[in-house]
Amino acid sequence: MNAHTSGIYEMADLEEAGYQGLIQQRERLERDLRTVNEAISKYEHIAALKKELASLVTLETAPVVPKRRRNALPPARIAKTAREIILKAGRPLTRYEIAKALEHQGVALVGSDPIKNVGTILWRHRDEFENIPDRGYWPKDVPLEGAHELDKN
Repeated sequence: MNAHTSGIYEMADLEEAGYQGLIQQRERLERDLRTVNEAISKYEHIAALKKELASLVTLETAPVVPKRRRNALPPARIAKTAREIILKAGRPLTRYEIAKALEHQGVALVGSDPIKNVGTILWRHRDEFENIPDRGYWPKDVPLEGAHELDKN
C-alpha cells in the first residue's frame, strides 16, 4: 500500500466515522423529538382537562336562575276553560272565582300571584271577555241582562 492509497483509506474511514456520527446524532435527535412531542401532548391534555374543570366549577358556582314557570295549559286553553266556567255559573265571575274554579278542575296556575295570572290571560283575550265593573268577567259574545248595572241585592 502506498501513501496515496493509505490516505484514501484514512479519508474513507474518516468519512465513514463522520457518516456514522451523523446517523447517531439523527437517532438522538429523533428520540429527543419524540420526548418533546410526548411532553407537548401531555401538556395539551392537561390544558384541556383544566378548561373542562373550569367550566364545571363555573357551572357549579354560577347562580342558578330558574326558568320562568309556565302554566300547565296554554293561555288560550285557560281562556276557553274560563269561558266554560263563567257560562256554567251563569253570571260574571271575578279573577279570584275563576282561579279557584280552574284549580278545582286541576288546572295548575303558576306565578307568585295565580289570580293576577288569570286576570292577565283574560285581559290578553279582551276581544273575547268583558270585565264588568264590580261584577267580574263575562264573554263578550253572550248577552247578559243588566250587564252594566250594579246589582242592588
